[in-house]
Amino acid sequence: MPGLLPLFPLPNVLLYPGAMLPLHIFEPRYLEMMAHCRKTQTNKIVVGLLEGGWESDYFEVPKVHDVAGLGEIVHTTALKGPRLNILVRGLDRARIVEECQVETAWRQVRVDTLDEIQLDLETEPELRRRLHQGLEQLAGDDAVLDPTASTAWLVDMLLIALPIPMAEKYLLFQDLRVKQRAEGVLKLLEENSRNQRDFAVAASQSYSAPWN
Repeated sequence: MPGLLPLFPLPNVLLYPGAMLPLHIFEPRYLEMMAHCRKTQTNKIVVGLLEGGWESDYFEVPKVHDVAGLGEIVHTTALKGPRLNILVRGLDRARIVEECQVETAWRQVRVDTLDEIQLDLETEPELRRRLHQGLEQLAGDDAVLDPTASTAWLVDMLLIALPIPMAEKYLLFQDLRVKQRAEGVLKLLEENSRNQRDFAVAASQSYSAPWN
């Protein structure tokens, strides 16, 4: 079937455009999938996020969110076991338009790549400033920001770094409007910072309270 790509469904991972994602392959069906990719010289792969409740159906066909990450396998390391470590570079957001009935042990899908709705020139400088500020806040002295990086990339890096549930990350991941995604990420960052401040205050008050 032309246009089919292997699907690697995962419970807590999103593949962002421009990001490098290391994956450890050990299940027989995915080792077989990787062998097929090498044999057919296919380096494209779709990384999909499993919907909630996947645990009871993991070895069957659990549902996957329709917006996924399209990536390319850039490096493979064979390990004893047999096991593999692979490195996947994110290329695009993609919508899964069809999952096909196949005889392979792994799932295969057709996807459409998705174009993002970029920022207008008037809005972009202020959002970039706030995104840089947010990344520096999370990473501290370890923050090394490329001044040529796109605003969409900055948004995604901040979304990756935020310690929030995966379901919340997906809601922003699947939003193709860069401005709305940026504002959503910045709002979550503000809420996270406020919660940390509240926790620090509560902890200090508890520590200083007299014991009865």
